[in-house]
Amino acid sequence: MRQLFVDTSAYFALTDRRDENHEAAVRIIHQLVRERIELLTTNYIVAETHTLLLNRIGYKTALQVIEELYKSQTRIYRVREAEERKALEIIRKYTDKEFSLVDAMSFATNGKTPYDTGICLRSPFCSVWIFALAVTVLGRSKGSLKAA
Repeated sequence: MRQLFVDTSAYFALTDRRDENHEAAVRIIHQLVRERIELLTTNYIVAETHTLLLNRIGYKTALQVIEELYKSQTRIYRVREAEERKALEIIRKYTDKEFSLVDAMSFATNGKTPYDTGICLRSPFCSVWIFALAVTVLGRSKGSLKAA
């Protein structure tokens, strides 16, 4: 089964109809469902998504989205303490990037989770990781989640 990592930016775009990437995100998610691609994320992404939705849209929507996410078939990888330490190392190493802890955590879990491609619509780490979403969905190529 093909798998795809989903970042907070994609969850936000799917939720907020005013987001510039909303229509594209909806089309992409429908394509992924049709192709039976397994969606993967981390518990840190879930927490970040809830916080973003809570602050930008409101309590009701934030709760509804998180409840739907937990009921969905999305696989949620639980970040471990060693990966948290590795994330801090990543933040220290890439001084020219402004990674959030959640972004660095996504790097740190690389190799421990089965994903190798992902949906990232806006985030500093999108420019470091190579995401070939449209190409991946069409099955022509795969992006790499290795730091540049």
